[in-house]
Parts: sequence; structure tokens; C-alpha cells
Amino acid sequence: MKCPACGNEIADDAKHCPQCGKYISKNAPEFNAGETAAEPAAEPAAAESVRGSEERLCPCCKTPMKPGATFCGNCGASMDGQGGNPYAGNPYNGNVKSGRSGGSDSARALSVMNEMNNMLYWIAGYVIVTVLAQMFQFLTIGTLFAFTYILIKTPALADRCGEILENDSDLSPRIAKVRPRVKMLWILFAVQIVVTIVMIAGIVIGLFFLNRSPHDTALIVGACVFGVFFLVSFIAILVYEILLLIDFFKVKEGVERAVKGY
Repeated sequence: MKCPACGNEIADDAKHCPQCGKYISKNAPEFNAGETAAEPAAEPAAAESVRGSEERLCPCCKTPMKPGATFCGNCGASMDGQGGNPYAGNPYNGNVKSGRSGGSDSARALSVMNEMNNMLYWIAGYVIVTVLAQMFQFLTIGTLFAFTYILIKTPALADRCGEILENDSDLSPRIAKVRPRVKMLWILFAVQIVVTIVMIAGIVIGLFFLNRSPHDTALIVGACVFGVFFLVSFIAILVYEILLLIDFFKVKEGVERAVKGY
């Protein structure tokens, strides 16, 4: 049969045109209008000859592809595999069976899984840099950068996971808690910064402007009070980070099950 968009000959069971990436719906009027008689099926020997050393696999769903294919005939991903979202290179990415933007159900699930895998690298990097920052203080800026990046990206990623797992009664409530937890982390992070600034400013003012001794009782008590606030906020941040990490791996398992189910 022929692709209704570009006229390229495609296999009868193809879901996407390997030439232009268009999703092929057998019930779509444009397909019926452009449908032509299918070519006779290739002999097994001929089919095997096509599968040579140049055969490639789709970077997302690992479907075997013929040499020269631009898009995966199964999920519609771009065969070059470049960028964080291979489906973004498909000009027909929104023209698919689900009716939602961002690709078909399988394409969206695969895209979300790729994003979660990328986020996993950021999480691992954040943990490693945080540990190293205890020995090398100059790495603290790296910890703050990774922490900020993860908090910014997490809510949008959670929303995409919610679309994939909207019918999952176990994971949907877990996903719904992500945004409130991220918001609380922002608040705790801001409190920690304010407490640190106030504590340092109080010590500086006491030592240099009020001529207090470093052993002055008022300075020691003040430093202890703000130290307790800092410690409490640090523990709270750690607890929320652990909760989000547990949610991340649980939801990631759900997305992987969804990908296998399509």
C-alpha cells in the first residue's frame, strides 16, 4: 500500500510511514482515498536478504528497520535518535490515533520513559555531587544547580506521567502528590537560605559592629537557635527528597509497564 501523505510504498502492517513518519490509520478517510493494492509479500529468502549487516533498530522501541528508513514504522520515532525526544523530529507527531498532542499512546509512553531515564542521570549526579561537596566545598554550587534543575523539570514530567497512567488507581494519587511536594521543597529551600543569611549577618553584626566577643552568650545562643532551624529544614528537605525519589521509581515502573503493554 501507499502512504497517503508522501506516496511511499509501505508494509501492510506498518503503523507509521518510514519515509515521512505519518501515522497510518486504516479507517482514516485520507488513507482509504489514497490506498492502493498491496505489493505481493516478499519470499522468506528475499526478506532475509533485506536484513543484512546494515539493518538498524529503532532507538526507542527496538523494532528492526530496513536500511534507508527515516522513521520507525512501528512507533514513528526519528531514526537518527538525536535529541532528548526522538519523536519531536516527526512532522506528523500530533496526527495519531490517541487524538492528543505529543504522539500516539506508545510514542508518548516511550518519550516519557526516555525523559525519566535522563532525569535518573540528573538524580544520580545530584547525589554524587552532594556527597563530594561535604569534602570539597567548591562543589556546593553544582549541588544547587542540580537541585534547582530537578525541581524545575519534575512537575512537568509528573504531568506527562499522569497522562500515561491516568487509569492507574495506585499511581495516579502518587503522581498527584508530586507538585505539592516540589512546592514544599522550594519553600524549605528558601527558608534554609534565609536562615543561613540571617545567622551569618547576626554573627558579623555582633562581632564587628557591637564589639561582642566570639564567646559572648548571646551570640552563642543565637547561633544555636538558627543552627537548629537550619538542621530542621535540612532534615525536612531530605525527607521530601526521599519521598520524591520513591515516587519516581514507582512511577517509572508504571511507565515501563505501559510501554510494554502497547
